[in-house]
Amino acid sequence: VFAEETLSSFFYFFVIHAEGEAFFNQFSVFKPGERVVAEGTGDPLGIRSRPFVPGMTRSGVADAYGYPLQEIEMIGDSRLRNVVASVRYAQYLGIPATGELANLEVAPGSRTFDDLVREEGTLHLVRVSSFFPDPMTGNFSAEIRLGYLYRGGKTVPVKGGSVSGNIRHLLANAQFSRETVKESAYWGPKGIRLPGVDVTGA
Repeated sequence: VFAEETLSSFFYFFVIHAEGEAFFNQFSVFKPGERVVAEGTGDPLGIRSRPFVPGMTRSGVADAYGYPLQEIEMIGDSRLRNVVASVRYAQYLGIPATGELANLEVAPGSRTFDDLVREEGTLHLVRVSSFFPDPMTGNFSAEIRLGYLYRGGKTVPVKGGSVSGNIRHLLANAQFSRETVKESAYWGPKGIRLPGVDVTGA
């Protein structure tokens, strides 16, 4: 279960590929209306750009080009709904301008955070060395600085080892907590259960 400091960059891969710059430079792997994650048993992915949330770091009324920001659904039901594009890239692509990316709101799931972290054998990650999935491939690897392993009804602190995988492939079976947190420019699930992550040395 990914939580706390891992959340702010957890959806970095999806945001990058949903922006106008990625479409203009022809490296986006997404297509409008199509799924951005594989079919699976996980919660559907929903991401919105929210510029008017008080206290969040990317709140504002206009972007760096002076274009008015607006709330926009980027991904809904795990499909690309809209491309987020500054006026510059919107003109290049011939699509409506939305203004630059603002705060991210990620749709929560139906399970409680406690349910997610208290399944037998669950590793609850609290601190890692760095968590930035590769913007081209979605691959990630991070050293575990602090985590908690739930086993036999007990929670055992864990330090050392690493976690790795591919964020796009694994998200097909992800489960999001129904509780949400606001941190910097992230507003979304407090915890994200990601089955299939490779854990070594922990």
